[in-house]
Amino acid sequence: MNKKFLFVCGCPRSGTSYFQAILVWHPAIALGTERFNLRLFARALMPTDFERERFFRMETGDTWYDDLSHFPWRQRRAEAHYDSAAYVGDKVPRGYECFDHLVTHFPDVHFICLVRNVFDVAASYESRKRDVADWNPDWGPRIAVEHWNASLKAILAYADVAPILPVFYEDLVASEATVDGVAAFLGIDPEPLRTGWKNKARLESQPKPGAGAERLTAEDVAFITAAADHDALTRVTQLARRIADRPVPSFTSRHSSRSQA
Repeated sequence: MNKKFLFVCGCPRSGTSYFQAILVWHPAIALGTERFNLRLFARALMPTDFERERFFRMETGDTWYDDLSHFPWRQRRAEAHYDSAAYVGDKVPRGYECFDHLVTHFPDVHFICLVRNVFDVAASYESRKRDVADWNPDWGPRIAVEHWNASLKAILAYADVAPILPVFYEDLVASEATVDGVAAFLGIDPEPLRTGWKNKARLESQPKPGAGAERLTAEDVAFITAAADHDALTRVTQLARRIADRPVPSFTSRHSSRSQA
C-alpha cells in the first residue's frame, strides 16, 4: 500500500469531529471515524488494517459501533477518496495515548492534534456527563483537565520523533488560514480544505473561547485553573506557530479544480 498514514487526535471534546468534517472534503485524505479505536487502544492496530478490503470490512473488536453506516456521509467520502488518497488513517480522540505504538509500527505517519480552551473542554465533559447516557459517568470537569494535560504532554514528548501538528480549535473556527497551515504540513492542495472550512463555518456558530467557565462551579474553575499545565500549553502553542509558518504548497489551477470534483 503506497500511502502515508494520518491520525487525528486530541483530548475528547476538543473539536476532532469538527476538524474531521473539514478534512473529509480532500481527495488526498481517506479518514475513518474512530474506525479502529478499540484495536488501537489494544495496541493491535497495524498498517494492513488500512488496506482497502480490510478498511471497509467491519470486524468484531474494531470499534464501539456495529457497522460502517454509523457515520454515512463521512464513510462515503472515505470510500470515494481511498484510491486517490495520499493519506489514509483514523480520527481517534485520545489517540495520543498510543503515539508509541503508532510511531513504532506505522511508516510515514503524521499526527494532527486538536487543542481547545480547557474550560470549554471541561464544560463539555460536564454536559456530556449530565445528558449523554453512554458517557463515562466518572468523566467530569476534573477528569477533563487530566486528559487535557496528558494530550499536551504527549504532543511535546513526540514532537521530535514524528511529524505532529497541533491545531488550536479556536484558530480553526476563526480563520481559513488555519487549514492552509494544515495543507502545508501535509503537502497537499489547500483548496479542498478551504471549501470544507467554508461549508463547516457557515453551518455552525461558536461560543466565545473560555465561555465554558460560566457553566462550571466556582470550585471546578478553581481546580482547573490550578491543575492545568500552563507551561505545556505555552510550549505547544510555540510548536504550533512554528509549524504553521511553513509556506503552503503551490498547485496548478488544473489540479485544484480536479481535487474539488
